[in-house]
Amino acid sequence: MKTYLVAGLVLLLFGTGLAKKKKKPRENNGFVYEQRLGVAEVGQQGVVCLTIQNAKLKPGDPASVISTEGGVEQAQVTAKLDKSCSRDPNPQPGDVVYTLQLGKNHLPAGTLGVGIGDYAGPFENRGEFVGFNTVRLEGNPDYFSSCTGSEGVNLLVWNGLPPQGTLEWHRYHYLGYDVETTCTEADTAAMEKLKE
Repeated sequence: MKTYLVAGLVLLLFGTGLAKKKKKPRENNGFVYEQRLGVAEVGQQGVVCLTIQNAKLKPGDPASVISTEGGVEQAQVTAKLDKSCSRDPNPQPGDVVYTLQLGKNHLPAGTLGVGIGDYAGPFENRGEFVGFNTVRLEGNPDYFSSCTGSEGVNLLVWNGLPPQGTLEWHRYHYLGYDVETTCTEADTAAMEKLKE
């Protein structure tokens, strides 16, 4: 009987030690990064393909797109899709795909950036970075930056100015061709830390 009890305790302790804790979603004052941020790919006539981990957006919901060049445009969700419209053939588990329509169609086709679901502003320019957040820019705004690495683009959102701020969200978008690496050591270190 003692052997079974000891074996049971060992299994219980060993099992709970190995059980992987589910990572708590990263958020800033109720803004859950994984649910509000996604990859935005601008197509023809201002139609945007948004890949995001949020199944709750509806046609008519506001959205915004910040391009890797720093352009900002408001958009509106037009449809939830059954199949991906992304040029990146490597979807992540939990990805949901939507089409958006840009409000003024100022971002050219082929533009890549971050899409912000259920958000229409405000925005703040600080040098080469565009800032935003859901508490009307009170406290530390979130800032978008990007850098390239081998065959893709790393889309990064920081709480506070990059790279001094804290990296809160990262998504790699595969391009399928070689590009010059522009990620700094600080970018790479922050991306590694975010994985922890």
